[in-house]
Amino acid sequence: MKALIENIQHYSLHDGPGIRTTVFFKGCPLRCRWCSNPTTQNPGRELLQKRNDCLGCGRCADLCPRGAIRAESGPPRLDRALCDACGRCAGTCPGKALLMAGREYSLDEVLVRIKKDMLFYRNSGGGVTLSGGEVLSQHAFAVELCGRCAALGIHTAIETSGFAPYEHFRALALAADVIFYDIKHLDPVRHRRLTGQDNRLILENLAHFLAETGKPVHVRLPLVPGLNDDAAHLEAYGAYLGGLPGGPETVDLEVLPYHRLGKDKYAMLGREYGLGDTPPMPRDEAEAAVRRLRGRAGGLKIFCAA
Repeated sequence: MKALIENIQHYSLHDGPGIRTTVFFKGCPLRCRWCSNPTTQNPGRELLQKRNDCLGCGRCADLCPRGAIRAESGPPRLDRALCDACGRCAGTCPGKALLMAGREYSLDEVLVRIKKDMLFYRNSGGGVTLSGGEVLSQHAFAVELCGRCAALGIHTAIETSGFAPYEHFRALALAADVIFYDIKHLDPVRHRRLTGQDNRLILENLAHFLAETGKPVHVRLPLVPGLNDDAAHLEAYGAYLGGLPGGPETVDLEVLPYHRLGKDKYAMLGREYGLGDTPPMPRDEAEAAVRRLRGRAGGLKIFCAA
């Protein structure tokens, strides 16, 4: 069994408890306008270009079998419609200006990388987090990986939007120790406008899972200025959380204030950033949103990400 992985990041501190290894799966059905990992959206391999690192040698244009790279004075021009992501140019680029996003890994290969950090997991209470993209886009591999980690005594967490068939989400959620579940907006029309998809499946999967299993789920709200931080939405969101099956015993909420850390990745993909010059959310505004959410959430634990 193999999966296409964008990155395996060691010493992660923000993807669950303790020191963690985060595995970023390729492929996501959502296209969130603020996505900080656009290199994980496409389910296939992609060519990235770091124009400032180009040495101008022209070797990539000579090597490309499809004529997708045209040498110019300065960084070459890429025709992404012609590029088939073969990786020949990236493999020989002397300045590392051309990189490939996405490598195929077997379960054993991922586990070799994971086991290098066993000492960190034991000393910090950490483990492995499966992220993306959308980890459910390669759910069978992820379920098996969680099982292999469990056999080694490694704690596992998943980060998901829940946008997948319920059977896929249920199997992975039961296999993992911790579930982080993103809900971007409650209104289906605005959710589609912000992410490209309706939210019905996301909301139904969460409610079904909580009612069926009673296993705790940590809901996350990416809070973006002008998109989902208005008072009406926050109050509706808090009331929605308070009405989920199980109440405070099974659900809490982490508010993730908007940041711009992934903006440069869009340029590497030849894409424009969806939020332009929207500034990061100030901490005091995020804390005010937390207070408003608490007012309607019926005693659920709600906190702001560090």
